[in-house]
Amino acid sequence: MAGVDVSVKNEQSQAAIVVVTYPGFLPVETVLAQRPTPFPYVPGLLSFREGPVLEEAFEKLKSEPDVFLFDGMGIAHPRRIGIASHMGLWLQRPTVGCGKTLLCGRYKDLAEEKGSSAPLIDRKETIGVALRTRTAKNPMFISPATSRTSRLPRNSSCAARPNTACPSRSAWRITRRGSFRLKCSGMTQNDGVRDYRLRPLGFFAAWSMQT
Repeated sequence: MAGVDVSVKNEQSQAAIVVVTYPGFLPVETVLAQRPTPFPYVPGLLSFREGPVLEEAFEKLKSEPDVFLFDGMGIAHPRRIGIASHMGLWLQRPTVGCGKTLLCGRYKDLAEEKGSSAPLIDRKETIGVALRTRTAKNPMFISPATSRTSRLPRNSSCAARPNTACPSRSAWRITRRGSFRLKCSGMTQNDGVRDYRLRPLGFFAAWSMQT
């Protein structure tokens, strides 16, 4: 499985893809790509801003991940085609959106505890889940690439597992902090100053493998 993220600074976009095994979460491969940012930030149109640099990064991959996890939306999107859906069509691979900002839909009865989840509903359609990855913090919004794979997870127990390497979080770290080396326990900066214990991702992986 692979985590995908893009950062933009000074009109330059940098993409990172981190591939790990599942369920072991052992590092397999990391690739980077960089190019000028071709499109302004417009909510709901992230694919046009981040898609070109992601395509360059995808072309560098030597491994073939079974599923890609994006820092963005799948069908939990006003047009039902967020960046995870859009890039999934290009990749012809299963993709899952893991977004931090709610673009559409509502959820209720979400407990404060880490690992709690609730269906994300929009116009009577289930478009994903709201998942609290840390106690008393804002949830993430998880959605599949297409409505045909929009089944909810059977349970969220994997979300509570500590010290699990998160490929999409790893990609986020790389795009914003430069070069890293991977460790089984997470990510460590080359200067050895800080060891990152990354956000757990077992829930996302378990869900995507079920769909």
